Formats: sequence, C-alpha cells, structure tokens
Amino acid sequence: MAALADLTLSERAILSLIRRRPGASRAGIAAELNLSPAMLTKAIATFQAAGLVAEERDSAPRGRGQPARHLRLRPKQVAGLGVSLSTRGITVAAQDLDGTPLAHRSLPVPATDTGAALAAATTALEEMRGLTRSVAGIGLWLPALQDLSGAVVEVTPSQRGIDHLAFCDHLSRHFDAPLWLESKAPAYHEALQPGEEERIVYMLFLDYGIGGSLIDQLRLYRGSFGEASNIGAMMPDGTPRPSLPDLTAHLGLSPEEMTDSALEALAQAPDAALTEWMATRGAVLSLPLSTVVHLLNPATIIIGGLLPQAILEGLARHVRLDLLDHPGRRPLTKPKLRVARACGPRAMALAAASVPLVHRLASAPHPRPWTPG
Repeated sequence: MAALADLTLSERAILSLIRRRPGASRAGIAAELNLSPAMLTKAIATFQAAGLVAEERDSAPRGRGQPARHLRLRPKQVAGLGVSLSTRGITVAAQDLDGTPLAHRSLPVPATDTGAALAAATTALEEMRGLTRSVAGIGLWLPALQDLSGAVVEVTPSQRGIDHLAFCDHLSRHFDAPLWLESKAPAYHEALQPGEEERIVYMLFLDYGIGGSLIDQLRLYRGSFGEASNIGAMMPDGTPRPSLPDLTAHLGLSPEEMTDSALEALAQAPDAALTEWMATRGAVLSLPLSTVVHLLNPATIIIGGLLPQAILEGLARHVRLDLLDHPGRRPLTKPKLRVARACGPRAMALAAASVPLVHRLASAPHPRPWTPG
C-alpha cells in the first residue's frame, strides 16, 4: 500500500495515536500532537483514501455546534507477514495493525532444503496475503548478531546451513514488499501490544544464549555500536546462563530430544530437575535485571524466548528486582515483570510479522529494508 509506505513521521504519529485510542476526536488529536487543523485534515484524508481509518459522528449533537466525530482504525486493511526458519521446519504468520493474528502455519519442510522451503513458504504467504487489503511488509526472524545498519554479523549455530540470503531475495522480490531481517522481532511484537507502545520496554530473550532488547515508544535502541542490552555480559564467569542448551544439559537430555513437543510436555508435568532449574536460574537473573531497573528505568520487563510460556512463568516467579535497593534510600519504582505473550519456536513468525507494522507506525525513522542482491 503506497499510502502507508509513504507516510510522513507526523502522519505515523497520528495513525499510531488513533490506534492506541479508538474513538479519539480530531480536536483531541490536534491538541495532543500540536498539529494545525489543516495538517490533521490532510492526514485523515490520506488514511481514509487508503481505507485505514473510519470516522463516525455522534448520533445527536451535544449542545451547540456539529456532532462530535470519532476516528477508529480499520486494522484488517493492512497486515504484516512473518517468517521463521529452522532446520526442523518453517513457520509463517500474518498479523493485522492491531496486533491480532490473522493466520499461523507450521510447515514441516527443513529450511536447509532451500528450493522446497521457498516453495512452501511462498504458497502459504500467498494465501495469507489474500486475508487483507494490503501487506505492510515482511519480517524474517533470525537469531543472530546484527550491527547498527541491521546487517548480520554472526548467526547462531542452530541457523547454520540455512541460506537466509536466498529467502530474503526471493520473498522481497516475489511479494514486491519491503523485508526486514530482525533478531529483535520478539521485542517489537511485545512493544506493539496494547498499553506498551508508549512505554519503555525491556525484553530478556532466552534461546540458544541470553540476550536483551530495549524498545522506547516502538523504537529499538541498539546503542552507539549496535551492542546495547548485552545482559549476558552482566553475569560473572562460571555462572549458569539460562538458555535452551543450559536447560538441556541440566535435564541430562540430548539436543535431539529437546523438541517443541518435548518442551511442552515438560511444561505440563514439571519434574524436580526442571523445578530446580527454574528456581536457580531465576535467582541468577535477579542481579542483571535489578541493574536494568536502575540503569534503564523501564515500565515493563518481559521474559521471553524459545522456551514454553509455563517454564518461563516458573522462572519469572523466582526473579527479584530489588537486589540493588539499599536500606535508608528511597527504592526505585519497580517495573511490571511479565512473560511474553508469544513464546516458543512457533511464535517467532508471529513476532516477525510485527516488524513491518512497527516500522510503519513508529514516529521515528525506521531501518532500511532488505535490498535484494
């Protein structure tokens, strides 16, 4: 949708406000964003022409003057598409502007089989494109280190053997849509949820290692050198680092045994070893996350990753955020601590679908999309 892709920063701010506050009036939006009536009128006309916004009048006027008019987003007019690749299979998803999932499919085709995987992903995404009027773009989740420009510096061992460049080139060309390769997609997904988009959100992500992300009003903070939120460095050498390999070793299982279904079974019937792991690793995370509270002062800290939600909730129950409080000093206000709404390998495609939506809504410059080689 050209109108959505070409929005100015001011128009994004207006659209984001309408999304956050359904039923907002023109006068209220103009006052909050300090906009002239002419600028607001032009922006709303652009939204209406693209089918993004509906305007409703009160059935009866209150006192003198015209009936009040209220603006609401039409979220299903635009969707983001998301892709997650692994050596075990592919997951694809679609999500509308409100963050509501439209479709989600797991495809049992290893991403290492590039030709078959591309064909399967393309077919599934074509079906999902038919659920909406327009596609904002495509997000591809990749567990990797990225620099300030978003270029991949190093992928995790679990992704080696997957030709990500082939997927990015093919999908961006086939769908004629911007594509973003993003390791921080889960943080974008959580920040897009109602009540979070205006806040500072810190997300701890546990997969094959331990990482962090800071989102400020839908904008990812990567730091001066692209290395911000490196929470793993806050843990002393020799300290166990909560992750999928750490849990695998603690339970005495092999990596091949730690399938998605095996993790779900563990979450439903936790044994003594898993209970111990959740307690000890929650304690390990307490000092780094207490440091996050003091340094970053987020409104919310979220724990997510490739582990099932039930396991992450058990771990979160043992996390303390007050380890740096001192008697005699006023303690800092503690953020809300919660587990991610989208957890586990199957949820990563849904998280990826959030990336283009955030870049279309954030009232700040967004990273450049993928350029086909």
